[in-house]
Amino acid sequence: MRLLRFEVRRWDAKKGQYASKGEVCDGPQVFGLSERAPFGRELVLEPGHSYVEAFDPRLLCFGKQAALLEPGMSVAATYGFAPQAQVPWRKVQAPEEPPFVADTARGPRDLSPIKRLAAEAFVLSDAPPAVFPALAERPARSAADADARPSSAEAASRTAPLVKPSPYQTPKDGLAAAMSLTTDRFADASSWRDVAFEVEAHNVGARPLWAALRARQLSFMVHSVSGEIYCPRVSQDHHIPRDMFEELQGGRHRHIGVTLSEPCGGSAFLRPGLYVVVPTLHADDNGAEYGISALTGTVTTRDPGAVGGTHLVDDDATLVRVRSGPQSFYTEAPRAIPTDEAQASSVPEPTSNPVTR
Repeated sequence: MRLLRFEVRRWDAKKGQYASKGEVCDGPQVFGLSERAPFGRELVLEPGHSYVEAFDPRLLCFGKQAALLEPGMSVAATYGFAPQAQVPWRKVQAPEEPPFVADTARGPRDLSPIKRLAAEAFVLSDAPPAVFPALAERPARSAADADARPSSAEAASRTAPLVKPSPYQTPKDGLAAAMSLTTDRFADASSWRDVAFEVEAHNVGARPLWAALRARQLSFMVHSVSGEIYCPRVSQDHHIPRDMFEELQGGRHRHIGVTLSEPCGGSAFLRPGLYVVVPTLHADDNGAEYGISALTGTVTTRDPGAVGGTHLVDDDATLVRVRSGPQSFYTEAPRAIPTDEAQASSVPEPTSNPVTR
């Protein structure tokens, strides 16, 4: 899937047609595969066989480009590597050089190899999307226990419907001090060491509150294709000095920068791909020794309250894209299946959400 490239065009209502130029989501460029083919991903397709893989298009259209994935957008997909640049004035054009995305499986070669395959443009439907991954209530693993692997390459990339959280409710006492969390929607990282984003702590009550807000008070649940990993807060035995307590007025919030290489170590983001991270704030110290009555308890992104500024109440998880890592993107080699089975698998069941294939 990393060799896919999407050119997405928006409908121009004034001209009555799609825009002549679209925005590009370039997989080979994102994952550093513009000049080389992924090792070990070669597959010979016998007559009547296909390769099918479900994937989340936000792997390629990430961050601000994720907004392109809406109903009515025209998508032109290509697969492979950029064609070789040719010199216009030469009578004889130079032959294409590797890497190729498709080649004959016979020897001697009876067909020319191809650097890029192009598909017909299609329009995104308004059907409910499937979201990666399912944030279901399943037993969580610690960051030190991250060796479970999917059974196949298809299982490693399969999407699942998102379990919808309970609706948000405003606090019963509108004058009470209350806190809620939001988090950045996207975080793009070149490797597991660079996974970083901001968590925002909001006073959603009308009264000011005292709190000690530091990154080491945050724990994280990491959802990936391999399952869930729990990254505990860095330390629970640090003394909180007086200057770490601050007063947060009603309707105000504070940004907390976090780098997940410390709480998660080197176990949570070793495989390139998409991850969903949900933070939790653990407020333990009430500041009584300083004459302060600080907020205590566990605060999550599912807590009720109307947050302010540019943040939305549904900013409850961060989608993390890791571009490289010591482990491979896939857990197994690709597998060919009969074409009739491929056609059947490309049509979702009536009770399930469709996924991009």
